[in-house]
Amino acid sequence: HGVYAGLCKKSKLLSPPKSHVILVDHNELGQAVIGLEEAEVVEVLDHHRLSTIPTATPIRFRVEPVGSCSTLVAERGVESGKTFPVAIAGLLLCGILSDTLIFRSPTVTDRDRKVALTLARMAKLTRDQATDDEVMTAITELGNQLLAAGAGLGSRPATEIINADIKFYEEHGVSMGIAQV
Repeated sequence: HGVYAGLCKKSKLLSPPKSHVILVDHNELGQAVIGLEEAEVVEVLDHHRLSTIPTATPIRFRVEPVGSCSTLVAERGVESGKTFPVAIAGLLLCGILSDTLIFRSPTVTDRDRKVALTLARMAKLTRDQATDDEVMTAITELGNQLLAAGAGLGSRPATEIINADIKFYEEHGVSMGIAQV
């Protein structure tokens, strides 16, 4: 009704701005979501081996040798002064426990353990005054429950179990998949 709201050019309609995407827990195009080529990758946060992701401009690229990408996500939040809500802290903690097989994986680091302690306190897994040993005991109990609930090895087909956590790679012209069971 006579109100000027702005101007829309044909060129903008034909080439809308790309969505910005942060790749988390992988840095290979073959492991990315369908349609990634329509978006602009602005950052990578990962703990796996390096691959190549073509970008139009320089991006923030953080790949560190820890047992779980949840460790890196949690560290990023803590570094910026955030306290995670109970549910988010619990999810990140479970990510660490799953990826590191309750700290038994050869890839586990002291950083994973330290972040797990912080997340367990944020998730209110124990009473506020609990010692680190008490918190670690509660973390281990949670991890055992998590792995038992997620395993279901006896009731699921082998292909479903293998495909649940498989990463595909190509090396020297050979394609391969590596799964964690």
